[in-house]
Amino acid sequence: MANVSPTTKNPMGKPISSSQRIMIVNAYKMELRKNPDLTVRDARIYISKLLGVGQRTVSNVISEYNSKKTVTSPCKNRIKASFKEKFDDMQMNAVRFHVHSFWLNKTIPTLDKILTAVNNDETLPEISRTNLYRMLKFMDFVYGNYFVA
Repeated sequence: MANVSPTTKNPMGKPISSSQRIMIVNAYKMELRKNPDLTVRDARIYISKLLGVGQRTVSNVISEYNSKKTVTSPCKNRIKASFKEKFDDMQMNAVRFHVHSFWLNKTIPTLDKILTAVNNDETLPEISRTNLYRMLKFMDFVYGNYFVA
C-alpha cells in the first residue's frame, strides 16, 4: 500500500482556486456515480473531509455548478476607488479655500478644524480624517503642527 499524505486544510478566509472548484465538482460526480442514493449533505461532508475544504464551500460550489453548469474562478484583486477619484479639481480647490480661509481669519488650520469645515460643507462629499490628511499632502500642503501652503 502506498503512503498517502494527509490532506491539508484550506485556510479559513482564503479563496479556493478554480482548479480546486473543479476537483470538488469531479469528486461530487464520482460519489454520485458510486452511490446514487447519496444525499447532498452526506456528499458534502465526505468531500469536505476528502479535499480539506469547508462544508459550506463545498455546498456553494456544488450549488453553483448545478445552477450554471460551470464554476467560476475567484476575483483575487479588488478594484478600490481612491479618495483622488472621489474629489475632482473643483472640490480640491474648495478644500484649499477652506484651509486658506483659516489663515484669513487669523486662526491656525489644524487637521481637525479643516475636517469639520470640509464635512460641514454640503457641496463636498464626506471624507475621513486619514484621507483628508492624504489629500492635503497630495495638494502639497506641509504639516508642521499646522498646515502651511
